[in-house]
Amino acid sequence: MQFQGTHMAFTHHNTIFCAALALLLVLTAGRAASAASSDKELRVVQTGEVTIGDPVNAFNTVAFDQHKLITHGKYQYTVFWDADRRLRLARRHLATGDVQQIVFPDRISNPTNSHLNAVVGISPGDGRLHLSYDHHNSPLRYRVSQADFITTPPAILSVDQFSDKINFLTEPTVTYPAFFNDGSQNLYFMFRTGSSGNGDWILYRYGAAENTWARQGMVISRAGTYQGSTRRCAYHNDLLFDRNDRLHLAWVFREPGPHRTNHGLYYAYSDDYGATWYNSGGQPIADLGADRPIRVDSEGIRVLDIPQNSWILNQDAMVLDSRDQPHMIMSRSMNVTPHIAETNIHIMHYWRTPDGRWHEQPITDTSSTVGRGEDWTQVIDWRGDVFMDEQDNIYAYFPLEDDVLYVAQAKRSEGWRTWTVYPLTDVDTTLPHYLINQAGQKYDRFRWARDGVLSVPLVVRRDGRNQYVIRDYVLRRPAGGAAEASASQPVSGGRGCSL
Repeated sequence: MQFQGTHMAFTHHNTIFCAALALLLVLTAGRAASAASSDKELRVVQTGEVTIGDPVNAFNTVAFDQHKLITHGKYQYTVFWDADRRLRLARRHLATGDVQQIVFPDRISNPTNSHLNAVVGISPGDGRLHLSYDHHNSPLRYRVSQADFITTPPAILSVDQFSDKINFLTEPTVTYPAFFNDGSQNLYFMFRTGSSGNGDWILYRYGAAENTWARQGMVISRAGTYQGSTRRCAYHNDLLFDRNDRLHLAWVFREPGPHRTNHGLYYAYSDDYGATWYNSGGQPIADLGADRPIRVDSEGIRVLDIPQNSWILNQDAMVLDSRDQPHMIMSRSMNVTPHIAETNIHIMHYWRTPDGRWHEQPITDTSSTVGRGEDWTQVIDWRGDVFMDEQDNIYAYFPLEDDVLYVAQAKRSEGWRTWTVYPLTDVDTTLPHYLINQAGQKYDRFRWARDGVLSVPLVVRRDGRNQYVIRDYVLRRPAGGAAEASASQPVSGGRGCSL
């Protein structure tokens, strides 16, 4: 598969930055009218910033957070590691901006390990806030608030409002914990047990009436044979219920080894809250109650053939459109090679249409190699998030080498084939924009759905200190023309795949 395009030239004193900027701003050839029409398009515009922690640990946002930041009622909740390696919970009053914090006795086990994220979940049925933190193939670390903590918020926060550390699992280890909710706001918890290239994904469901967790079963198994390999692990994107409570799950598999062994785009859905699973064509493939999980050889789960040595990046972003169809923003090398120096990384848009067809298309097209080390690419840090507006226009954002977040956006009316790219934080703004941890930045989905405000957690560096901040954005038409530097051109070479 080949993608053709016209490359724009950029100069910068930093060679890596040149490649990075080219990766986002070099788009394939297209209409001359696109740039002019882009002046009238909605833009993601920053409206404010609140400092939550100062100073903090550098690793506080990661791509697999799913929910780092959650709004319920008049408050927004987040967890983070401070500079003393302690776990903190912060509550932000959305109307006043006031922030309260409490400090737990828990300390991060390794401040240089970016896997050890902290995430939050809510169970509105009993008003509890749930915390999970500090995992990399380690026993569960979990705390839960008293009942009514989020539904009848206390005036003053206290550690006494939370349980001691609890382990409710039958599995010995946890990595990548994720809380998520269905349409009735029932709470779920999914995690990997085992290690990279040798792990299983387990699902639990919370019972608000009893304040207990119940094991639903293994969703994705390490078992099966793929090109002679007999073990692996899945790396999923966000876990999302649609308006009809269908649970969508998309992932790549990794065989034992570095991330160049990742392969395929795989997909399944469940219509009974994770109990049974179906492939994209509607055939049953898994039954958790019968101890029959999804495996690499389950029929019809691979929706796009992406071979090993494509450097397809795991744990990227996913969103559902108004027709309840999944869209993923991921990255890969179009040149299939085991050697990092030979890669040409593209940021990709993958999506499904209601006819069951899957499509893939590069947002960017560059011949530049972006990476460092034999098995580690710089682009691994460029995972951000993705959202849609009411017209199903898509917006993806991610950081680059110049420490600025960029947005790539496209219209449904144009088949998501024309992409406009611009800095989310303008380089000339007086607001500080320096990012430290260039990964993750998962927005508050609850606030976006309710208020139309995009709240994004960031780690920034000011006065020699790492700070944890929340930035708020809205969609707005620029006043007096295009206020942001942008490039807007249609992309050719998108491919639909019948299943």
